[in-house]
Amino acid sequence: MSVKKFISVIIVLVAFSLVFNVARAATAEELSAEIARLQAQIAQLQKQLAEIQAKPAVWCHDFNTNLRIGDSSSEITALQTVLQKEGFLTEVSGEFDEKTASAVVGFQEKYKAEILTPWGLEHGTGYVGKTTRAKLNALYGCGVIPPFPVKSITVLSPNGGEQWAVGSTQTITWKTNNVPASQPINIVSFKDSSGTEYHLLYDTPNDGSQAITVPNITLGSYRLYLETTVDKKPVFDYSGNYFSIVPKQAITCTDSDGGDEIYTKGTIAIKNSKGNQWTYTDYCQDSTAVQEYNCLSDASRYTEDNASNAYLLAYHSCPYGCQNGVCLAQPQKSITILSPNGGEKWQIGQTYEIKWVASGLSSVGINIENDAINLSTGIADNVSPGIGSYSWTIPSSLAVGDKYEILIGGEKVIDVSDNYFSIVEATTACTDSDGGKNYYQKGTVTENGKTYTDYCQGAFYLKEYFCLPYSSIGLGGAAEENVVCPNGGSCKDGACVATPSIAINSNPQADSSGNVTIKQGNQITITGVPSNLSGQMGVDYTRAFFFDSIFNNSCSNTDWVMTCTANQIGTSNFYIRLYKGGQTYQSNVIKVTVVAPTPSITVLSPNGGERWIFSVPQTITWTSTGMTTKGMNVYIYLAFPDGAMCKLAERSALDGVQTITLQENQQCPNIPRTITAGQYKIAIYGEDETVKDFSDNYFSVVD
Repeated sequence: MSVKKFISVIIVLVAFSLVFNVARAATAEELSAEIARLQAQIAQLQKQLAEIQAKPAVWCHDFNTNLRIGDSSSEITALQTVLQKEGFLTEVSGEFDEKTASAVVGFQEKYKAEILTPWGLEHGTGYVGKTTRAKLNALYGCGVIPPFPVKSITVLSPNGGEQWAVGSTQTITWKTNNVPASQPINIVSFKDSSGTEYHLLYDTPNDGSQAITVPNITLGSYRLYLETTVDKKPVFDYSGNYFSIVPKQAITCTDSDGGDEIYTKGTIAIKNSKGNQWTYTDYCQDSTAVQEYNCLSDASRYTEDNASNAYLLAYHSCPYGCQNGVCLAQPQKSITILSPNGGEKWQIGQTYEIKWVASGLSSVGINIENDAINLSTGIADNVSPGIGSYSWTIPSSLAVGDKYEILIGGEKVIDVSDNYFSIVEATTACTDSDGGKNYYQKGTVTENGKTYTDYCQGAFYLKEYFCLPYSSIGLGGAAEENVVCPNGGSCKDGACVATPSIAINSNPQADSSGNVTIKQGNQITITGVPSNLSGQMGVDYTRAFFFDSIFNNSCSNTDWVMTCTANQIGTSNFYIRLYKGGQTYQSNVIKVTVVAPTPSITVLSPNGGERWIFSVPQTITWTSTGMTTKGMNVYIYLAFPDGAMCKLAERSALDGVQTITLQENQQCPNIPRTITAGQYKIAIYGEDETVKDFSDNYFSVVD
């Protein structure tokens, strides 16, 4: 039975009750009272019936037929109506076309767990079958009673635990459900635990947030109360728990590393009630100490405008060094032997490198061990672990054997070779009279009583003998190589005939194409490196340096080195020529480009962390380069944290030093500001203000 029919029946029953009661009424007075009561009930029920009749009917449809592409019927119209309500379709045509199939796929994948998963499917099919119809009927079937919309408002912030200072600006936030956006929030107030209410706002727009200034009310715990009206009924909510109204603070200070923590880089943030904010970050004073910023706990010392009263800068030494604003932790102690580590054959009388890697140790000792012959002998003590190697000549006192190990240890940390290595008999050394692979000198190799002498194999080929170094496993000794004489040279009497050549290099170093750029006023050095050149300069051969006119009267030289000062801007090619036996030999060319120097200024001190005292002379120092092209003078300013610049002096850029004595409340000559105790930087500008530099960090001015 519908609600409308139910109310109509009630009205009929009420009327019947009226007749029944009239029949048994004892007096006219009782009859009149009963009629009035029943008429009031009838009026109330008629009002409810009118309200129900005024509401639009809820659309519904029962889907009992499978549907597919190509179908056209009222069932398709109903399907498209659902897809339109779900946001997958924009038009209702009554035709099951491709658009409708795509919309069905979207619907199926939205409710995948109920439609697709029972069939083991990942993606929609576009076919309206059993599980798809079941979901359609669950949502829009005529047997479904649509939920009555619940109207609510929910406080989001403050929702418990917050601390709001008197006078601070805070934002209250909320969300509503089924409350029209046009309906304002009628009441915004704070309520304490006793029920005392402090009204803040009336008729605030229902946009989800509102900034307020915390009023100067009794300090303590409160909940936010919001109330609006929908359909003449109140809708309200409280904060989930109590938050606190706390005293007004002129300034607050927070430290990201939680305090005086030297192993964590932190930043303190200081903020006053005006919204001004200062930040200071821990930094390394040098490689051995850290400067740690900490908030002062005594809030009474904080002032509204001077952030320096709210923090303390503490100096801490770092036993293991300082890097990136933190003290380095003590390194973990360890040592690992690299060589010999098993399988090597080291010859008596030869020198080998014992190698390792270590950390966290101040010194190590090195031993050789052989359990088979009960041997444990020290090789070296108090060796610096950082070098990672130790040269050791195998003594003749060690017995030949294959069970040797190296042990390295220090400060209760040791390591031993992973496996055994061998000590083997010494062999006769290999010697080469020309010092190795020397194609231009005839030499003889001697090994184990045998000799091998270099010789020519035709006009251009050389047989070159040399010694290979002995390896840890016993390989090495006399070796040979067939050589074609370099540079088209010939072979004569066991050696290649050398052809003279000359190469040059520069400092600063030229690139791979032979180009180098220097600044005006700097020097460049050209060095010649001759090869295969015999005889005496000036007697058997001569040489000449060549360069362009921009270096005239700017160079000096020895036999093979020329140093030039770049006095002019431009380019010059440098090269050397050799003259010998009627032949000319020219070096490679290095092209030098001279450019104007880039003007720069660098503030040296104060550069961060210093402490200046009023009325005490202080020294400002700087360096400059290239200032002659931009003007010789510099202007020195005291830079305030907010960017204001107080002029202190004007000085020649080349001086590099200026003494300043600051007075408390000193008036700036160029801006309407006075100098008070606080944090500052020094700024130095060139005349055209494109060349400038600041202190790297703030220093303090105190009284």
